[in-house]
Amino acid sequence: MKSKGTSNTATVFKLSLLCSVLFAAGTVTAADSVGEPGREGSKPNPLNNVYFGEQHLHTSSSADAFAFGTRMTPDDAYRFAKGEPLTLATGNRTIKKSTPYDWVAVTDHAVYLGVMPMLLDPDSPMQDNPIGKMMAAGKGTEAFHKLFDSVAIGTPIDYMMDSKIMAPAWKVQVDAANKHYKPGEFTTLIAFEWTSQPNFMNLHHNVFFRDDTGPARVFSSFDSEHREDLWTYQEHQRSLGHENFSVPHNSNASNGAMFAVHTSNGDPIDANWAERSALNSPAVEIIQTKGASETNPALSPSDEFADFEQGFKHRLASGGLATNLNRSFVRNALIDGAGFKEMLGVNPFKYGIVAGADIHIAASTNEEFNFHGAHGNADKSAKLRLESTSSPSGEAPIQFGTAGT
Repeated sequence: MKSKGTSNTATVFKLSLLCSVLFAAGTVTAADSVGEPGREGSKPNPLNNVYFGEQHLHTSSSADAFAFGTRMTPDDAYRFAKGEPLTLATGNRTIKKSTPYDWVAVTDHAVYLGVMPMLLDPDSPMQDNPIGKMMAAGKGTEAFHKLFDSVAIGTPIDYMMDSKIMAPAWKVQVDAANKHYKPGEFTTLIAFEWTSQPNFMNLHHNVFFRDDTGPARVFSSFDSEHREDLWTYQEHQRSLGHENFSVPHNSNASNGAMFAVHTSNGDPIDANWAERSALNSPAVEIIQTKGASETNPALSPSDEFADFEQGFKHRLASGGLATNLNRSFVRNALIDGAGFKEMLGVNPFKYGIVAGADIHIAASTNEEFNFHGAHGNADKSAKLRLESTSSPSGEAPIQFGTAGT
């Protein structure tokens, strides 16, 4: 089994590094690495080198991104991350990163993964179904809401879930990651997003795999909306040789569900639950385009920075406010976790801290001067980002930021 991100010429990104140190999207230039032992030489740096990349990114393989007008593929996402120019279908602009990444994981949604591009394929029977007809008529937002509502209520649209089309769609993701993996130069991780949101409360996790084959199939919220079942999937994949871990994100939109002190069934957290949480989800995403999840002014009134990027106040796409703040933010979860450690002997919320994009145009635009929106046609221009009063995700585009760093 090939170990992703390892090489005899450089100490590149390893899974243990992902889980134990800062795992954040950012930028680096050649000048920044001058004097860093081992980065340009043939010997590994005993202190470990620092590498920058993206761990949360969506392409046209994500149903919502496609509905927003995104046509860029996973292959495009990796090329852009490496510094190649990319022409966006939304706005017809050619963009380019000035600071290429060292590693990237494309995390397209497991629900309806890779199906949407087939809706506009004249050789595919998918174009004749109701969602396909909406897309052909230019009703992308209407199609998005139909798909999103089916996810929120846990009822799949049957004709969008044919295993005969989903298996090859997943293979596209795996093949793209392996195509762009260059040992010692550019690391890719096979990944997907589990998009659970009962009653529009965000419980999303990204799942990452270390090997170059990944699982035979992804696990979506249609399989289960309970994180305990996601962990069972992860543990089963690990038993098959597919080392993995998951990272929850956007707890700020979870309405108190992400760091609740009870299980999905309402039972109190016990030591077994805490152990499984720590094993399967060792890191948490603290900031991304939909805002910061560290804390909130209501929870940290004496912290002058607590209101940083707190514009996202709704449950996803529901229009309803996320009013339960107490267990929606990372800082309080870390405190609760210490309490669980004393009570149970295990800390379920002992998280490493990560940041990312969650941008849906296949381009991780972490550079403030090079931001081109996060949701395709919904915010593809500066005018839209300044003047639009809503977006499919539930907030005005001006509330979205660049990728976390």
